[in-house]
Amino acid sequence: MPLNGDTDQTEQSRAGQQVPLSRGLSTKLLLLTILFVLLAEVLIFLPSIANFRLRWLEERLATAAAVGIVLMESDPESLSREVQDDVLIALGAKAVAVRAEGASQLLVVTAMPPQVDVHVDLANTPPLMAMQEAIYTALFGGNRVLRVFGPVGESDTEFELLIGDTQLRNALLSMRATSPFCRWSCR
Repeated sequence: MPLNGDTDQTEQSRAGQQVPLSRGLSTKLLLLTILFVLLAEVLIFLPSIANFRLRWLEERLATAAAVGIVLMESDPESLSREVQDDVLIALGAKAVAVRAEGASQLLVVTAMPPQVDVHVDLANTPPLMAMQEAIYTALFGGNRVLRVFGPVGESDTEFELLIGDTQLRNALLSMRATSPFCRWSCR
């Protein structure tokens, strides 16, 4: 019966030789699952934040267009500096212009218009550029001046808006903080 004793000894030695945790199949599956979930979050988050940025800028441009239409019906040059400043403060802008039939008309502007850092054509922004600009604004923005332009609604009239990106950056950061991906990594 020595074979039976050898069998018991072999089973005991196998029980003592467990696979280390780092080499186990369940650990590898867990790590792969975590990796793919994080990758999916990034692939969803980047277009989402880019879309948020473009919609935010479109809303600001639409508001400026509504004010611009009212100003075009009246005489924008007859507005006092105080009224122009009040309009710009309400819009959060530095200038509003309209381009119709190839001619551009400045409707309201600060005393000294700032230098433009980034031009944003809302009608022709490629997706990858939109993602890149959204990430740049969220991470490093806050001190740039954007020239946002494009048609509003179904009209052929194109409006332009000079706006600082501080409010946009704050909106992106508050949007980013609500993302499931950033609940873990952005704090």
